[in-house]
Amino acid sequence: MALRSVLVGALLVTLIAVVALGPRWLLSDRAGKVESQNVCDPTLEACVLSTADGHWQVRLEPVAGESRRLRLTVRAPEPLAGLTAILRGESMYLGEYPIRLAAADGDTTWQASFTVPVCTLDPRMLWRVYLYQGAGAGSELRASSKLVFRDPADK
Repeated sequence: MALRSVLVGALLVTLIAVVALGPRWLLSDRAGKVESQNVCDPTLEACVLSTADGHWQVRLEPVAGESRRLRLTVRAPEPLAGLTAILRGESMYLGEYPIRLAAADGDTTWQASFTVPVCTLDPRMLWRVYLYQGAGAGSELRASSKLVFRDPADK
């Protein structure tokens, strides 16, 4: 009986610690740090990604008249059967947001517009774009740099 009381007490202390410290850890500098090496912000400049297939160019630009919408443009080194982007939180995991790109100029330029998800805990949320080439789910593009950005509406 005494052992059971000790275990229940320890469990309660652990749960209280997680509830009290969890949000603080998620917003801490350690959780939000992004390596400065090999990082490119496609909202500030056109990012060039080097892969085994060649050089890719990626750009994120605001959609005119819509504060939280961005247009993703990707120029591939060769024609593709399809291209999908997955948006994930870099400083905090908030799920995955698939973005299906459509061919805009032949089979080498792809575009899509999307609304940046809102994080109510961190207005300076970092997002990362993952690219997948091919039809359907495709295979992840293994690139020399990672694409990380903040919502321009929050800058």
